[in-house]
Amino acid sequence: MAATDPKNLQVTGDFTLNGVTKTLTVPVTFIGAGKGPQGESRIGGEARFTILRSDYGIKTFLPAITDEVELTIAIEGVLQP
Repeated sequence: MAATDPKNLQVTGDFTLNGVTKTLTVPVTFIGAGKGPQGESRIGGEARFTILRSDYGIKTFLPAITDEVELTIAIEGVLQP
């Protein structure tokens, strides 16, 4: 994980789809932080990135259907006491 500025990180991890695992580095944007309904500390972020489905062995209907798939992942963390 590397910070590019106070609100953006580059996060590296393994992504598995259709039985194929690849290491990806994706941008994560800080959304906000605050107290949850029970007073707990929470933080949120969002990752948006594009993959090629053919990289994961999904080639059905290519090229009639696009190979690129845009993914959006919402992330919420809760501080454990």
